[in-house]
Order: sequence, then structure tokens, then C-alpha cells
Amino acid sequence: MAMYTVNSRLSAPSPTVALEKGAYRMRAPPPPSRLRRRTRSSANPASARALGLLPHARERRLVLLLLLLVCATLACFGAAYYLFSTRCAAPGARDAPADAPRVVVDFRPYLGGSAERPAHRGEGRGAGLGGSVADPVAVRPAVMSLSVAPSRYAMSLSSSGSVPNVRDKSSSASEDAEERFLSYLPHSGFHNQRIAFENALVLARLLNRTLLVPPVRLGSRPLFYKPFDELSANLAANASKAGLEHCQDAVVTPAAKSEQAEEQEDELDTPVFPEECEGYFEYTNVPWDWLVDLSGIRANQRLVARWNFTDAWLEEQLDITANETYALRDLDRNDFGFQDFVPRAKPTARKYREYIYIPILAERPERLLQLGTLFGSARLHLRNRENAELRKRVRQAMAFANAPLLTAADTIRSALGGAYLAAHVRVGDGLFEENGAETVRRVWWKLLRALGHADGEILALERTLLADALDGADWDPDMRAPPKIAPDGPALRTPHPPLPPLPRPRGRRMQCPAPLHTSAALRALNTPLFLATDAHDPRTHPLLGPLVRTFPCAFFLRDFGRATAPLARLESGEDGVRLGPFLMPFLDAMVAGQAWAVVGTEGSTFSTFVEDVLWRTYHGWEIVQRG
Repeated sequence: MAMYTVNSRLSAPSPTVALEKGAYRMRAPPPPSRLRRRTRSSANPASARALGLLPHARERRLVLLLLLLVCATLACFGAAYYLFSTRCAAPGARDAPADAPRVVVDFRPYLGGSAERPAHRGEGRGAGLGGSVADPVAVRPAVMSLSVAPSRYAMSLSSSGSVPNVRDKSSSASEDAEERFLSYLPHSGFHNQRIAFENALVLARLLNRTLLVPPVRLGSRPLFYKPFDELSANLAANASKAGLEHCQDAVVTPAAKSEQAEEQEDELDTPVFPEECEGYFEYTNVPWDWLVDLSGIRANQRLVARWNFTDAWLEEQLDITANETYALRDLDRNDFGFQDFVPRAKPTARKYREYIYIPILAERPERLLQLGTLFGSARLHLRNRENAELRKRVRQAMAFANAPLLTAADTIRSALGGAYLAAHVRVGDGLFEENGAETVRRVWWKLLRALGHADGEILALERTLLADALDGADWDPDMRAPPKIAPDGPALRTPHPPLPPLPRPRGRRMQCPAPLHTSAALRALNTPLFLATDAHDPRTHPLLGPLVRTFPCAFFLRDFGRATAPLARLESGEDGVRLGPFLMPFLDAMVAGQAWAVVGTEGSTFSTFVEDVLWRTYHGWEIVQRG
């Protein structure tokens, strides 16, 4: 058997490796005689050209043809992507690319500067030369104008930096030995924290005390309510990420986890990521001032940031000892309510077991009044008109005023044409998912009533438009009566000016996801509808089918990737956590709040906030007060 010595750099055709039945087979190059014959036939260029045998010329033409085909393919894909992404005037991916530059938000100006603070992200790595740490993203007034000019806020790009520990020191520490303070224990999700913060602001003002303001905890790892001592210890141990600074470099993304796991697959004794870092990126803390505009409140009362819930912080920063603290220790979330009047008789129906008379509480001499939970819209029972007006101003200040959020909301509002309907629909979990069909039917009815349809017309439309969509749904199969929608007493007691006429749907630049209604009786249903929802894959979610089927111009937040992309780039300078995922529900609510008319989910605190506060504040109207 002839043996071949092959040099892959010198031989014209490289050996080919083929796999057949588990064995590798080497295919040898052509015999030398054939190579010699090919060389001789190519010795005469003229005859070779005549016979079309110049291999290099053929290869060049083939390469050019392939390049042309590749360019044409790329051009087609590019054109298709452009046409797809420019629909609704809101193209782009939902999230910023993984390699997109980060925008690191510096929270220190909200908490007070200190020369003793550790280095912030970017400090010590050229931040002074390049300004790699972003300036704080400011808030701006929440009342919406009809123009959609983008907000202007100062921020710079950063790609590196270290994590600060902004909670350990505070320049806001009291220098007045007689200053008295109020503190409380936050817990649960954002809206529970918001309601507790509202109550704390009002109480601090009525008690003439400086409020110690905790951060807002965002994400999927809330600290749930516990009795006073247990919740206090939990906050002291878990509210801070102090000592976990290494976690931001240990695991940044799931992709990084996978990559690190592959690198360490042979190192069985080395963990993929530290155990203490589990859940590090699932929550973060931000200052209240970064989300809402507290300037009006600060003009009338003093606020001090408190991101550390230990007794040591109180003694070190405020010189307050345990002997100077008066604590109301609740064992249940309904233990204590507060009121500004003395009732003539003990009420028969009481939500809270004990009501504390606020003027008596104001006489406490201790420097620190420490409360437990303050969640509950009815926890403060106020009859004094000035006190009720104070609470209204505080609640109105809770409308989101964060500049990046307002810019994104303005952009989406403009893409929707400025005048649109909105619904805040919760069907994602718990009782909201269990009662989803009934919830969606109520929302559907409220929307058609907002468009001016009478109940008889709505019943007829329900039978005709939704006959197929209702298969398998838990709606009333006979559709003989409207759903039970109780009158909203607090909203009726706070009327708003009449809505301006909704512009008739006409030719728009946006491309609606479904064909428009052509019947004159149904053209009002071509009005754009923005659906703010917690449903996964909302466009195909079966519970939302009736809304999508009825309104061909129904849109979701994920349809506006270009507007949301800048939010995905925001990163906390405090702990290195990306802020974008935590801000999307707020943006959802803000877009709904800017609509011509908005309806919400009954029983949802979030929906109530959208209808009572955001929608009315963004339109410049008086908010609805409950409790």
C-alpha cells in the first residue's frame, strides 16, 4: 500500500477527515500523475482561457458572486428588521445589549456626602479624569404637558468602578442634641412601602419630628411583615448589602454563571459563585428622592436618610441611646392606628385594635419615636381639614417623577398618538390569576363604557365580537347581564373636569397588530389601547384575548423596545445591580396614567395608585383619597 507524506501547507488539496461508522478515514490527495497533467495543461494561458480552465479566474468570479449574494442577504435582513422595528415608531430591542455601556447612577447626593465614605464605583480608577460615575438622575415635575420633548438630565457612561457603602456614614446626622426623630419599619412590596412612607411623612409633620427615611427596596426579594422585634432584627441583618461587595463581580448575569461553570467544571472544590451571593441581583435599594419629587415636602419638614437599621448607627450618627427611644412594638399588623380626634363613643367596627391620639403622642419626650409597620391606607384617621390636606399633598407627591422614566413614558405616549385608552390588568399571580376572567370582563366593560357605549350595545358587542374568544374561558356563557361593577364612592366624591373629546381614529403612522374594524359602529374600537399587565407573553395570554380581539390597536410595553432600552442600561452605583427590570412596572403604570382614560383591576393596590394618583396628577387634577 502506497504511503503518502502530506504537508498541509504545501499540498493543494488538504486531507479530508470523514467519519463513517465510528472510524475516521483519511482521504489521500490525488496521485502525482494527475497533478502533473493539470500543470501541463495550464502551461499555455491562451489555450487554458479558451477552454475555461484557469482555476484562479474561476475562483475569483465565484468569490465575487458569493460576496454579492451575502451582501444581498444582509441587505434583505436589514430591511426586514428595520420595517419590523419601526412599527409604532418605537423600534429596538427590549433590553440594552450585553456590551452596551452602563449608566451608573450615583445615589450619594440624595444621602449626603462624607469625606469618610469608601470609594464609589469608578473612584480611584480615573473617574476624576473621565467622569465615569454618572451624576444623579434628577426628578422633574410629574404633571404632564402635551408636548413630548425629551427630558434632560445629567449622566455619564461608566464601564467600571467599585461599590460604595453609602449607608455607613451620613452627613445628615443631627448636630442638635434636642432634635427629635421618628422612625418606622418598612416591609413587603413597593406599594406597601409607599403607603407606609406616606403615613410616616404625615405623622412626622404632625408630631413635629424629623423623619428617618429608609430606602425603597425593589425586586423579587421583599422583607415581609413580622412582629416588631423580629422585623427590626431582620432589617438590621438583611436590609444592607454591606460585606457583599464582591458579589457584583462573582456573578453578573446567567451567561456569566454558565461561562464560569464551564471554566471550573474540573475544579470540583471551587463553587461556581459564593453561596452568600445567592439572590444578590434580585433586589436593590434606591432613595425615595430618585423616584419621586420630595422638594415640596422637604421645604416644610426635615428628612434624614437611614439605610442602616442597627442601634449602633443611631448612637454613632444621631447620638441616640436605648434610654432615649420610645418604641411602639406591634405584634400584629393591625395593632395600632392613629387619629387626630377623640371619639365620643367607642366605635363598634374597628380595623385597628388600639387607636392612638396623635396630640398625646406628640408630647413624648424621647428623642426617638420608633414605630413598627405603618402600612395601611386607613391607618391614619384624620378629621382635621388641614391634616387631611397635608395627607393629600403627600400622596400627590408620590407620582413618579424620575427623569428617565418620564422620558420613556413621553416617548411611548407620543408613539401611541397622544390620545389613547389604557387598562392596568393584574392576572399574573394569586387571586388575580384565579379571578382573571372576571377581572378582564370588568375591564372590557369599563373600556367600552368609557367610549360612550350603552350597556345594551355592549352586551350585543360582547356576544358578537367575543363568541370565539370565550371558548374555554370562565365568563358567563349566556352574557345576559353586565358584570357587577360597584360605584367608586371616593372617586365620585372627588370629581374631575369633563374629559375632552377623544379624537376619532384616523390614518396613523403606527401599524396596528391586527386589522382595523371597518364597520362604522366599531370604528371607535380602533382607538389605541395600552395594556399594562403582569401577564407573561401578554399578546398570546388567553385571559387577555377578549381585549386583544376587540381592540386591533392593543399594545404592550414590550412593543416599545427603543423607548425602554435606556432604562435597561441604568445601574445602581450602590451595589452594581441593573435597575431596568425593577423600573418596568413603574413605566407600565406611567404610560397607563397618561392615557385619555384608564381603568384598573379591582382589589389591586397598584391599579388604585394608577387611577387615583398617577392619572389625576399627570392630568393636573385633584387626586382621590381613600382611608
